[in-house]
Amino acid sequence: MATPFPPEVPGALLFDAGMTLLFSRTSTVDMTAAILRRRGYSIAAPDLHHAMRAADRFIESRWHVGPWWLHESAVRDLFTAGYRDGLARLQALPALRAEIPQLAEAIYEAYADPAHWELYADVLPALEGLQALGIPMGIVSDWGESLTWLIHHLGIADAFKTVVVSSRLGLGKPDPGLFLMAVSRLGMRPNQVWYIGDTYTKDVLGARSAGLHPILIDRDSRHFDLDCPVIRSLVELLAPVNGKADRSIAL
Repeated sequence: MATPFPPEVPGALLFDAGMTLLFSRTSTVDMTAAILRRRGYSIAAPDLHHAMRAADRFIESRWHVGPWWLHESAVRDLFTAGYRDGLARLQALPALRAEIPQLAEAIYEAYADPAHWELYADVLPALEGLQALGIPMGIVSDWGESLTWLIHHLGIADAFKTVVVSSRLGLGKPDPGLFLMAVSRLGMRPNQVWYIGDTYTKDVLGARSAGLHPILIDRDSRHFDLDCPVIRSLVELLAPVNGKADRSIAL
């Protein structure tokens, strides 16, 4: 069943960052393997995969709940705790155990390098098209302090008039205050703004609670029959933003 876009052309668009605009191109397994090699350790691939996939599950089970994104130190604590949990599962090298805290920190810090991040294929065409239409844009994201650095090095910083990052404000999604900060910076009213993100609870419900119009980006076609518009590509925003589309989305 189709869920309609808002009837009015938006005055501005706000985007989530992770899994909406960009994603990590280096898995936790590969990152850990590279760091261990540099320190002279060699661990069988199956053992490393098992351990660091457990680290991923540790982090994924926690990052959607709790105050992890409110401060840089909390973001670091979440991820390094997950990495420590994974590294502790490596039984092949007992001598490694004393180094686990330092190795966990090294994995976390390595992800600040833009080389480990990539834009989705639809991001540049969508942003270029929206800029050509003159639509103001911004980012609202649960992230550590590296986000501004990352989007600069990925070449998209100039597309956005504001970047609101949870760890800098002490607010995290779905708190409406995070969204309203970006709306205020754009000089808009909440009902003039569309917000695009990849999670229902944090992005859709958070944006709606602030009075914005939420849109879910679902590139893998996992969601159907939601009470908000669902798009499979950011390029799908161009026609309705330009006011030239059948203002509904076939799911």
